Amino acid sequence: MKNSEFITRIWHFITYQSELIKLSLLAIIAVCLIIIVIQGYGGGTQDVYVRGGYVDVGGSVDIDNTVDIRGSVDVDNTVDISGSVDVDNTVSVSIDEVLGKDGYKYYYNNY
Repeated sequence: MKNSEFITRIWHFITYQSELIKLSLLAIIAVCLIIIVIQGYGGGTQDVYVRGGYVDVGGSVDIDNTVDIRGSVDVDNTVDISGSVDVDNTVSVSIDEVLGKDGYKYYYNNY
């Protein structure tokens, strides 16, 4: 075997191995991307348990069951409730406006 033939065979071997490695890496990357997409596609509900600390929620929260609160809750906007609310403690109320039986609004200044 001549020296040039030997070098040619080695070159072909390295080139073939290089292409095989590239194809293998592309296949691994493709499989990983598919797995990530499938995991993110789940779209189902998630159970969340929070103990202590703070939770910042952006957007809306739907609750289909009961919420037990021990401690305090600060609400900066409005809360819409359909159904009943049980209060086992004292609630302070500040009234600025009252709708009378005659349909007129009566105002009270808390200054």
